[in-house]
Amino acid sequence: MFGRAEFTFALDGARRAYAFGKEAAPAFYYEARQAGDRVTIRVEDERHRARGAFYKVDTISRDAAGDLRHAQAFHRASDGACLGTLEAVLVRKTGK
Repeated sequence: MFGRAEFTFALDGARRAYAFGKEAAPAFYYEARQAGDRVTIRVEDERHRARGAFYKVDTISRDAAGDLRHAQAFHRASDGACLGTLEAVLVRKTGK
């Protein structure tokens, strides 16, 4: 099964709550900022933050060919130590 989710983030570095649909409780908090083609989104997942486990930092940038690079880094909530990273290059599809 494939799905799609769209998010709109204000890129001003302010910490904001984000809730899905009609749910009053926020699903996560985020801070987003942009420097050139590089966008950094720090996401504090409420489910994991409540247990004190981790938060994640998403970094999205565009390379010279126009492809997107996406990196996720997971940090321990207590001291900010990096627990691991996941990186992907999103190549634009051309033709069929």
